[in-house]
Amino acid sequence: MEPSPEEVLGWPAAGFALLRELDRPGRLMFIQGPAQAAQALLGQIATLAGLPITSVSEVALFGPKEWSERDLTERLLGKQFLADLECLFWKPVWAIDPIRFCRRMAQKRGIVACWPGEIQDRLAHFSAHGRPDHFEAQVSDLVVLRPVQTRFPDEPPFSLLRIPA
Repeated sequence: MEPSPEEVLGWPAAGFALLRELDRPGRLMFIQGPAQAAQALLGQIATLAGLPITSVSEVALFGPKEWSERDLTERLLGKQFLADLECLFWKPVWAIDPIRFCRRMAQKRGIVACWPGEIQDRLAHFSAHGRPDHFEAQVSDLVVLRPVQTRFPDEPPFSLLRIPA
């Protein structure tokens, strides 16, 4: 079995390889794992890029009281590192499909976002069946990063799963 790029490159080279991949229009990367660890990994990658992390919830909640998915997309345009996607699940108030929303955000330049739910095989979900904020969808053409503990500073702080198109 051939080693993955992150195993060959080490850190921070594996992080820079991810950033090069983000230059591809449409590239979507989700960080999935415990919230604190996912936020820390997002911070490490954003720091390599020299860019800030943007909270989707803050942009949504501290903007105009009435807004649409299009308004939110425009306010987040150009932001590449997104945290706090939870507000996208607050149905039926906004009725936003978070996968479609993230794909739209990544049209011109790839994005990395912390996924607040689980991703298993080709299924992304959030919350539990029967709850108003429950979401479940098939995913494809997606890079899933999962934070991992490291022993040495040159070890990549993530595992990588590629879900093909």
